[in-house]
Amino acid sequence: MLRGGPWLWLELSALALALRRVAPRAVVLATDQHRVGWLAARAARSASVPTFVLQHGLPQAPIGYIPVVADRVVAWSDASRDWFLDHGTPAERVVVAGNPRLDGLTTDFDDAETAWPWPKGQASPRLLLALSPTSLSSNQRLLTMALTAVERLPSARLVIKTHPGSGDWRFVAEATRRLAPSVAGRVRVAQREPLPPLLRWATLTMVLRTTVAVESLAAGTPVAAAAIGVPSVSDTDMRAAELPTFDSADSLAKLARELAGTEARKRFIDERRAAIEAVTGPTDGASARRIADLLMSGSGLLVGDELPP
Repeated sequence: MLRGGPWLWLELSALALALRRVAPRAVVLATDQHRVGWLAARAARSASVPTFVLQHGLPQAPIGYIPVVADRVVAWSDASRDWFLDHGTPAERVVVAGNPRLDGLTTDFDDAETAWPWPKGQASPRLLLALSPTSLSSNQRLLTMALTAVERLPSARLVIKTHPGSGDWRFVAEATRRLAPSVAGRVRVAQREPLPPLLRWATLTMVLRTTVAVESLAAGTPVAAAAIGVPSVSDTDMRAAELPTFDSADSLAKLARELAGTEARKRFIDERRAAIEAVTGPTDGASARRIADLLMSGSGLLVGDELPP
């Protein structure tokens, strides 16, 4: 605090100056929990400008989500709204509008199998491993299972997607070389590549704790959650979707085989559609439009309510 205190005042002053110059109708935040978003909400409050924070991920713990500092949190679904209410957010501060990141996933990608990462017609299973900003040991254990499963599936291909905002991921390449040299030609690592083509390419997405599970299901790609003794996405509001779990390379390989076929994947999604939409919110491709309308209307905001500490 002794080092950061002076910077907080400078950043708050810079934000206040920017608001005076731009005179925005509203301020939209990806998060109001990190320093700059937290300060922006306060600068906007002082300037009588309403603030909206867009739900950025599947709430799996209070950190990063509450207490809500913005005037409104724009939630994905009724399930997300209930989560914020259960964690002390006043009902009038939560608005459900859907998840704009899913808008593009509801349309077909004609080049889904050609854009990334292998030519069209490549054999399946096609596995996508989404690593998350959790402990190094958990990621390493999950990666080891995935690589071992690929060894046992001669036709399988694996893409390892690192989390875009966290961690030193050099261990991924090192583990791939060390643990599975025999599958080196069937494994690739994606760091900054866009996620939607990967979701449309895959026949199964593997996760531990990550919002990629929601996006994968919205894209029509089945999800399996790792059960390795740490909190998992399957322990959240996703419980109703009854995601299959795996705790070994053998159980993962079995799931991959079962879901390799188109009809099996379609059945997987159809059986869970209601539970999926309870978490994702509407998947009609119009979430961004609803949020834009909300911003333009102001949603009847009364700027000046007491902010949480």
